Amino acid sequence: MRAMDEDDIKAARSGFTFKSLNVSGTGSPVSLQQNVASILMAPLRLTEYVSFGKKSEKKILRDFNGVVKGGEMLVVLGRPGSGCSTFLKTICGELSELALHEDSVIHYNGMSQVGRNILMCTEKSY
Repeated sequence: MRAMDEDDIKAARSGFTFKSLNVSGTGSPVSLQQNVASILMAPLRLTEYVSFGKKSEKKILRDFNGVVKGGEMLVVLGRPGSGCSTFLKTICGELSELALHEDSVIHYNGMSQVGRNILMCTEKSY
């Protein structure tokens, strides 16, 4: 960003707001990130891997509200399984296997989320 400013390159900056953000999901989006403990606990959580019929829906985000102004940077921190990736996917519109509640509102510079192209770069844990 600093190099762009030094070269007088103007980047498009957009802010966004979210209100009553409620997201739920089923299947792989609601499973926790894998680590050493999850391998040891797998036999105790067998029902999460094998199901017959409809999978139960799990609420991941509950009543999130916020404003990020144009030019601001948002950092989302949390423990594995706390909903950080779900929040980022939701504000980017990547809702496969996730359900955005009908009264949830996301606006980008006053425009609704429909038809917006937004990119997300996730961090990889090594």
